[in-house]
Amino acid sequence: MMLPLILTCLCGSLLAGGQPNEHGYVQHDETIHDTENDGSLSFTAAVYQHDTLNWLLPSISREEALRLMNINVDTYEEQIITAASKGVSMIVFPEYGITGLKMSNTTVTAFLEFVPNPYERKIIPCDSIQLKDSPILQRLSCLAKNYSMVVVANLAAKKPCKKTSQAPDCPPDGMYKFNTDVAFGADGQLVAKYNKINLYSVERTMFQPGRGVENLGVFQTEFGVFGLFTCFDMLFEQPAELLVHGMGITNMVFPTGWMNELPLLSAVEYQQAWAISFDVNLLAANIQLPLFQFTGGGLYNGAKGAVVYHYNMMEYKGVLVVGKLPIRKQRAANMNSTDMKNTLKQITKLTPKELLKVSPVVRAIFTEGSETSPFPEVREETQKVTHPSSPLQSSPSCDKPFISLMNHDPYTFTLLTEQSARTSVCSKGLCCYLNYTFNANSTHTELFALGVFNDLHINNGQYYIQTCALVKCKFQIKYSCGAETEQSKTRFESFSLRGEGFDPSTVLFPSVLTSGVQLPVIGKEWESPSPHDRVWSDSGTREPLLEASVFGRLYSKD
Repeated sequence: MMLPLILTCLCGSLLAGGQPNEHGYVQHDETIHDTENDGSLSFTAAVYQHDTLNWLLPSISREEALRLMNINVDTYEEQIITAASKGVSMIVFPEYGITGLKMSNTTVTAFLEFVPNPYERKIIPCDSIQLKDSPILQRLSCLAKNYSMVVVANLAAKKPCKKTSQAPDCPPDGMYKFNTDVAFGADGQLVAKYNKINLYSVERTMFQPGRGVENLGVFQTEFGVFGLFTCFDMLFEQPAELLVHGMGITNMVFPTGWMNELPLLSAVEYQQAWAISFDVNLLAANIQLPLFQFTGGGLYNGAKGAVVYHYNMMEYKGVLVVGKLPIRKQRAANMNSTDMKNTLKQITKLTPKELLKVSPVVRAIFTEGSETSPFPEVREETQKVTHPSSPLQSSPSCDKPFISLMNHDPYTFTLLTEQSARTSVCSKGLCCYLNYTFNANSTHTELFALGVFNDLHINNGQYYIQTCALVKCKFQIKYSCGAETEQSKTRFESFSLRGEGFDPSTVLFPSVLTSGVQLPVIGKEWESPSPHDRVWSDSGTREPLLEASVFGRLYSKD
């Protein structure tokens, strides 16, 4: 029978760098220069923005699910072949790229595969007859092995369970279900798996969240140690805080199905802000389905921002994004952090047999302690920073503050009414200060506003935000400020945005977007040094400004 798919299969395309082209592919810097490199200067990586096929009917058999998944993996194989011809060492595919986005609690069972623990013993699924009932897992392993490439993908996984006092949440069907990332070495070995912790919206009706130290998806390659996390995880404390600030991981792999939500939460905007704040390599692969607001992924070099990225709401073909990332030093573990102390308590309660289910990289960190890293020749200290209270002098805004929704939250705004001025706006102890000068050639036909929010976000998840944002209003009425818009005609001669009153533990994510949802080059067009409580541009961005913001997450108040 014909598969009822939402889209026909389209061939992916590999695009060259330079300025944004018709595919929305942008390469900021083809050559990596990084004094932190150890050994080889860089490695070549790829992320595939997949135009995934989806099932539309309310029911599906296992046979039909396998046929659909294999069509998606057919595309993966094409992209791996292309990537291999470009010298790629590691490729990442997006969340739901294999299963499609349209699973439900009634259809998810047909897509599930058993994924064994990768740490107890060496497993190459491609060569394992015991895993014949996990054919997608086997096929991914064979692709990694046949093309000598590290492969990271996402699928739906299952784990049998029995309802007991130790497993009170075991579902009635006796099967845990997970949104799972899997990583394969260049020899096809299953080297890591990670079950998504922070489930989004309808996912909570299909999956159980990952838990425990055995769920830490950490693996070693010849070009560094990598950690896994997925989509909605990026907005939350764990697992990223533990992996990066606790264990010192400096490469994070991020399969995602991220729906763009301007002005503050578009995919490439937040990916870059996250990489800058955590100062790690980030490999982000997203779904490419603009009809449903999915686009945007890339390769990010920590505080230096995007190396190469793709964003295009008019492109309906998959896009292979290829670039070079620096080989980053492994940082020393911070054994004194609360996260690490709590994790150590969990590890010390494990039996020797249970300990074998934990990533060997994680085991080494905790068994060797803070004085000896598992990678001593490439240790690097890391520190978390706090935000000093140093107020900026600012004239009161001439415009009366007003409330308008932005990303579903009621922000307090004040309009920018002068050619050049200082203005401010405050909410619940958080004050945002802005010095700005519009470009003399600007037509002043567009409205801009300065906004602040310091409260709990409660739409599609609950998390506490402390944010200052300069945004272009969608229309020439103030209550359109905060609404989604992709285009701007207005340039700034300069701007300087700063927040005062951030909680000392708030993690800050700086970003600047220009017209067309493009990322201006940090260090050339704008600046935001750690602790990222300020964003500024001394000479304005090359393209018209869409937004500049400091997006803060206060995890402790979630």
